[in-house]
Amino acid sequence: MTALRVLATVAGIVLVASALVSAMKTMVLPRAEASSVAAALFINLRRVFDRICSPKRSFAFRDRVMAFYAPVVLLLLPVTWVTMVLLGYTGIYWGTGIEPMRA
Repeated sequence: MTALRVLATVAGIVLVASALVSAMKTMVLPRAEASSVAAALFINLRRVFDRICSPKRSFAFRDRVMAFYAPVVLLLLPVTWVTMVLLGYTGIYWGTGIEPMRA
C-alpha cells in the first residue's frame, strides 16, 4: 500500500507539473513552443471531427462542422488543464495520507 501511495504522489506531481507547463507554453510564451498536452488534444479531437466529416459528406456539411473545430479545442484546453490539476492534486493528497479526502 505504501508503494501505491508513493506512486500516486509522484504521478500527481507529474500531472500537475505537466498541466502547468503546458498552460504556460501555450498561453504565456511569446514564441511558438510545442506542448504535448495541447498537441494531444488537437490531434485527438481532429480525429473525432474527421470521423464526423467523412469525404462521403457534402462540402457544405463538412465546412459547417469543421468551422467548430478550433473553437471547441480552444474551449477544451483550459478544461483539460484544470482537470489535470484536480486529478493530480487528488493523487497527491491521497498519496500523502490525508484522510478523509474531503479534508
